[in-house]
Amino acid sequence: MVNRRIELYYMAALAAIFLLTIVGIVGTIFAIDISTPLFGSLYVILQFAILSLIIYIVIKAKEWVEKYLDALTEKPKEISDLRESITQLRISVDAIGKKIDNIEKILENVSE
Repeated sequence: MVNRRIELYYMAALAAIFLLTIVGIVGTIFAIDISTPLFGSLYVILQFAILSLIIYIVIKAKEWVEKYLDALTEKPKEISDLRESITQLRISVDAIGKKIDNIEKILENVSE
């Protein structure tokens, strides 16, 4: 969703830059003062470029923070999963230990 918004913003910015360039060229052709329309459109294009760069940096920083927070929230889940696995292993080891004790008792009785 965010990427679609970025694409729409850049398309709108490019359309505005294109229109300002066309207006600047047409203004240059029909105006007596040639430099004013071109400098005005160049100034606006420069502002669009700076604004686009700022928006891009903010969006990338937001994505990085979201990934970082997701990684932080996954760690406790992994730790709880490991604790559950360890608990299951302890239960299994205890069961195996009981079976070994029974086998030892049987072997002691057989040897007598």
